[in-house]
Amino acid sequence: MRALVAQQYGPPDLFAIKDLPVPEPGPCQLQVRVRGLDQLRRLPAGRWHRARPGAAGLPAHTGHRLAGTVTRLGPDADGFEVGDEVFGFGAPPSYAKGVGMAAIASGAMAEYAVVTVGDYLAERPDALGPEVAAALPSTGMTGLAVVEVGEFEPGEKVLVIGAGWGRRQRGGADAGRAGGGHRDGGR
Repeated sequence: MRALVAQQYGPPDLFAIKDLPVPEPGPCQLQVRVRGLDQLRRLPAGRWHRARPGAAGLPAHTGHRLAGTVTRLGPDADGFEVGDEVFGFGAPPSYAKGVGMAAIASGAMAEYAVVTVGDYLAERPDALGPEVAAALPSTGMTGLAVVEVGEFEPGEKVLVIGAGWGRRQRGGADAGRAGGGHRDGGR
């Protein structure tokens, strides 16, 4: 399979498309044929440029948000079947372990990825294309978390600042559903 690979730390021109073996799912994991992934403008150039040597295993392929088709199930990967359309995200394994969330065991910027079954992976509704679905998890979950933690009351005004455009849009829409109005003043 083809995948976007960082072979060393540094700027984006050090990334390359490489042929890699298709990753195999382990316990509680799914192998997914990637059909949509997070926006390429989010390529972690800055993170890789500033990363401490040894912070992530190299070579590494990146990407944490995806949508695609389940192609294989690992042992105990309950709740999904081969052929299911899914979307979601996972953190890099070293980070995921530290915060107790699902990991993406292989980067999503590839033809296939392995993801851990958990709260951050769901079946994709038919009406939601894979390209859109892949962009929703982090922005949608951020907006929803703001609404849940904020304990807003109907009619309260909510100002969402300090996030990228997608998070402002999603957070405002979630706040609107919770009873507030929604106006995007961030453009």
